[in-house]
Amino acid sequence: MPGLQVRDEHHRVRGVELQPGGGPPTGGGSRLCPCRACAGGLPAVVPASALVGRYVRLAADYRDSGYADVRGTHSFAVEDPCVNALLIVSEHALARIAAETGADPAPHEARAARLTAALVERLWSPADGMFLCRDLVGGELIAERSVAGLVPLIVPGLPQDIVDALLSTATGSGFRLGDVPMAPSYDFEGHAFDPSRYWRGPAWFNTNWLLERGLRQYGRTRAADALRGAMLGAAGASSFAEYVDPVTAEARGTRAFGWTAALTLDLLAASGPAGEGATSHTSNGALS
Repeated sequence: MPGLQVRDEHHRVRGVELQPGGGPPTGGGSRLCPCRACAGGLPAVVPASALVGRYVRLAADYRDSGYADVRGTHSFAVEDPCVNALLIVSEHALARIAAETGADPAPHEARAARLTAALVERLWSPADGMFLCRDLVGGELIAERSVAGLVPLIVPGLPQDIVDALLSTATGSGFRLGDVPMAPSYDFEGHAFDPSRYWRGPAWFNTNWLLERGLRQYGRTRAADALRGAMLGAAGASSFAEYVDPVTAEARGTRAFGWTAALTLDLLAASGPAGEGATSHTSNGALS
């Protein structure tokens, strides 16, 4: 079975950006060297300066290697379920484009199938009921539960037991989708959860947009409508914030954020004039 095709050699790829759980893998796996360049301290909404120093070192090492994605040459590398789910969906889109233009969709369909099988084989954690990142240096799954592990709901053709488990995890106490307006970026019960700290808790519009598509794909129309309505409400009330508090939907980060506005337009277009058809979030809305 071939491995997944996209690896994160540094942190500036969504999914492990500012790794939720206190930074990148450590211990017997990926090795990181702290940097003192950022020792002056940072606002509470971004990671501690010691971690930022590590990210600077990773970026510098990647630059110095000529950005070569050669396995074994980097001190940090992971396979991420969110990034690979997006790659799989892109292959399906390319297959449809090929069919429409008279080209052969088969290579894209075959690659999507191979990547889906590898995603399940390498990153699925039955015990967690979700996908996890895999540390390519140490070889183990990284025991941090972020929304990246739910995003593969956008992948068509997942085994039904995995779909059911993902939905159960999404609605469970860790992510509370259907109980809170939007899914948090990190497990509510995780040791590093912080509702204001970047990818360690706040709800982001881009990941919830992906979850909305995944819910709809697997027939959870009411749940998708509720999430869509919550996103539209939060976007307007927060002046299109970069991200929001996962419980109160209070604005966090930058306002008038480009992708929040763009995704709002997409949701409005999909739900008809003035958002018709999108239901409002209710505190006891269950997924169905």
